[in-house]
Amino acid sequence: MLALSVDAVPLQDFDFARMAYLRSLVIESMGLFWLFAEIAILCAVLTARRHIEQGAGESAGELVLRFRRRLLAWSLLFLALPALVYGRHLFLTPAHVSLAERSLPDAELLRIFVRRGHEHLAVWSFFIAGWVALETLIVYHGWRSFTALRRRLKDEPA
Repeated sequence: MLALSVDAVPLQDFDFARMAYLRSLVIESMGLFWLFAEIAILCAVLTARRHIEQGAGESAGELVLRFRRRLLAWSLLFLALPALVYGRHLFLTPAHVSLAERSLPDAELLRIFVRRGHEHLAVWSFFIAGWVALETLIVYHGWRSFTALRRRLKDEPA
């Protein structure tokens, strides 16, 4: 079987490196999307809790405005995350580029692959820690909302 190659590197190795890199980008993009979804849920829970605790003095328009302000503030803070996650891809040479150029020896390419894998795992671990923290806040504030609602309704079912 004849294997096509670029400077004696089989094309399937190049394709594997490129696809592994793109797969990590897609996975990290999904992680960022999920963090944003959790932040939006937390904003909704915080807005509902405040509405329940303050009573029915607010109109629906004021409630929506408060939710939008809170979501905008959290979203601006959230924008730092994609800059950090994707920024590292801009400053570090992807392993498949080095493999295609054959500018590095095999041992150095292996070291780059391993480092990229560790970076991806570190980012993924950060995402998991963020999800756990946000879910904890959502449950905490949801529980506080429920207890405030029970106090307002007294003996009526919530």
